[in-house]
Amino acid sequence: MKWLDDGQLAHLRNVAAEPALDDLPYEIDEVLGAGGMGVVYCVRDRRLGRRIALKVLNNPAPRAEDRSRMLREARIIAALEHPGIVPLYDIGTLADGRSYYTMQFVQGRTMTDVLAEQIMPLAETLRLFLKIGEAVAFAHSRDVIHRDLKPANIMLGSFGAVFVMDWGIAKLLGHGRDDDTDGDDSKHSDGDHSFAGDDSDDHVPQLHTAALTAEARDAHSDLPARSDSSTSLPGEMLTKPGAVVGTPAFMAPEQRSGNPQAHSKQTDVFALGSLLFFMIGGKPPGPEAELRSLRSGERGNKGTRVPRPLQAIMRKAMHRDAGQRYADAGALTMDIERYLSNLPVTAYKENIIEKAFRLIARYRFVAFLLLAYVLVRIVMYYLTRL
Repeated sequence: MKWLDDGQLAHLRNVAAEPALDDLPYEIDEVLGAGGMGVVYCVRDRRLGRRIALKVLNNPAPRAEDRSRMLREARIIAALEHPGIVPLYDIGTLADGRSYYTMQFVQGRTMTDVLAEQIMPLAETLRLFLKIGEAVAFAHSRDVIHRDLKPANIMLGSFGAVFVMDWGIAKLLGHGRDDDTDGDDSKHSDGDHSFAGDDSDDHVPQLHTAALTAEARDAHSDLPARSDSSTSLPGEMLTKPGAVVGTPAFMAPEQRSGNPQAHSKQTDVFALGSLLFFMIGGKPPGPEAELRSLRSGERGNKGTRVPRPLQAIMRKAMHRDAGQRYADAGALTMDIERYLSNLPVTAYKENIIEKAFRLIARYRFVAFLLLAYVLVRIVMYYLTRL
């Protein structure tokens, strides 16, 4: 008898665990991510000659509640048709009984990786943030909250494409209960679309696997280290009272409390404010974000001090009291747009000098003409006196 070595045994286990795609026009290319409930594969569609992402339950004998979770997750993604949210293509059941759905395969880099290598000008950073905020604002208009917004869940694709990824723990507001574990799909068609990982950033990603930044791990030493190439992730579960969902470095106070019923659109607003802090300063905010000392593109002691109106926007977005934050992502992005357009922002009351400088910046050409006119008049006055 010939004994199999560890490598051969591992290969056999992987082959046995692969989904049965015999009845589908897909061929598996690689594994993108794996977790307690599902596995995400990059597969090739033989009909169209393109690569797509396929998520499938990893249990060959799935429970009804697992299928229900998969269905709810797919429905919540399908309802978010926006350029900044990856579209869902199909959903079904494999020959072996496992549920699956397919999505666009996104090729790109996470914001974590991009910001680690380059310093963006402040205006470019804010325009990038607007694309993120607009996608989240669209979800909020559909009463969906993401609950895990962070740099690792933002993908920057080709030609300026920006995607908000990983809606695995998203929640539909005002429907169902977080502790609903009924396995009947029909009872969940309009129920709570809630999923939870632990508080360590380790739940199943839909299209990519990425780790927390080193700064975030340093700020939260209880987080397990994980390399970007890791595909071993803990399991998912339906959100229950006392479960903490999200990523600590970008988590609102109400998320840390372990009360999912307190999660709201303002919970995402807090995470967006923390994300903007990270994008500008290159590090996640600590328990008390030092906004006054934050500098744009800071490396060591270099960088430009962030203007006060922008500090006020972040301060309002990251207020400990959810009721003092922006009502939703749309209100936050509107203030960022006003700032970029040299208009007064709702989060900051400017003084007369700041208002004058803002108007000069907004109407540079008119200000230049007035200044030129005044100078010409002064010169002509002195010339006529000679």
